[in-house]
Amino acid sequence: MSPFYCGENYLRFEILLEIYNQLNDISQKAVVCLREIYEFTKKIPKPTLFLLTFLLTLIGLPLFYITSTILSIFYLPATDLICKVTPYSDSAFSFCEFSIPNFTGLVKAQVEAQERLLEQAAELDSEGSLAHDIKKAELATKDLMQVVKHSKLQYKSILTEKLKEFTEASFETNSVLQTLQVRAQTSLDNTLTYIAFTFQAMEELNGKVVNPRKKRDLTKLHDSLMELADGDLRKLIVATDHALKALKKLDDKQSSIHEITSLEESLQKIGLKELLSELWTRLGGNSVERNIFEDNLKLLKTLESQRGIAVERISSIMQNLEKFQKQLSILRDETVTRLLVNIPVEVQLTNIKKALMRLQNNEVVVGVRKPNKTENKTENKTENNSENNTENNT
Repeated sequence: MSPFYCGENYLRFEILLEIYNQLNDISQKAVVCLREIYEFTKKIPKPTLFLLTFLLTLIGLPLFYITSTILSIFYLPATDLICKVTPYSDSAFSFCEFSIPNFTGLVKAQVEAQERLLEQAAELDSEGSLAHDIKKAELATKDLMQVVKHSKLQYKSILTEKLKEFTEASFETNSVLQTLQVRAQTSLDNTLTYIAFTFQAMEELNGKVVNPRKKRDLTKLHDSLMELADGDLRKLIVATDHALKALKKLDDKQSSIHEITSLEESLQKIGLKELLSELWTRLGGNSVERNIFEDNLKLLKTLESQRGIAVERISSIMQNLEKFQKQLSILRDETVTRLLVNIPVEVQLTNIKKALMRLQNNEVVVGVRKPNKTENKTENKTENNSENNTENNT
């Protein structure tokens, strides 16, 4: 007899025949046993049979419940089978209840915060942004400071000092805004990592029963991600608060310069009027002095126009940052609130995947910023001021 091939080993025909005979004997005995049970039940009166069935059911159901609960604790693979086979398993067994942390709500709050953050990052990063304008104002003020220092203005020493303070405040503000920008980018990178990790963890549960141990792991994961997101939002709020304080300090410096230039301008106008009255008696005698007064007035007008542009730009970005700070605080409160909901894993997976793609797409176009109405007004004012200065010079 030729041996039969089985994997890497060969089984002899005699062994296979022996296995077949044993299985055949077992099946025949099982059939005989079932037939005897059937014949026995036919002899039992129906009321007695009904009572026995009822008693067996009463004993069997609690026994099945206890056995299933013990198996779910010590042998996790049995959990899936028990929950799938048992009717109304989610009501019968606590470990079959489908209630997991609301990862969808957490991811949604993170994406909303990051989308607003991306808008602010575009304001801070693009050409023509606040940081760019402040840097230009800082350099222009340094040049202007030298002109004022060698001018004939009566308050030139005080004005020079205030201009110096403004340049220092501009440098500090620029540094704070750059810190905010770096913090925003770091928060974005962290959020993308958190969401990707959440998606991976949820994908592992797709199509599986969430047993008590897995539910505890998911709750721990949710709490950890919530703490990380909350930490990022806290740091962003602190960075935004520092930026607001720096901008307000810069605005105070602008106000000081405005007060001094207004006082100096009034003195220059008084001096010019007195000088013009003298010109009627001594024609041309004070032409040099008159030119000095006129140059001083032009310088003060230039200072005032630059201050107006800077104030409008600073107040606009301050409003945006204050609004953003409030939004971050609200989102932080929403993020730290954990909700347990009956949202299936498949639905949460779809929502998380969409949120991740949405955030990645927004990150690509972060550098593009549309000009707002404030910028257009500022540009128009700048053009009008330059045109007026040109007409006055001619």
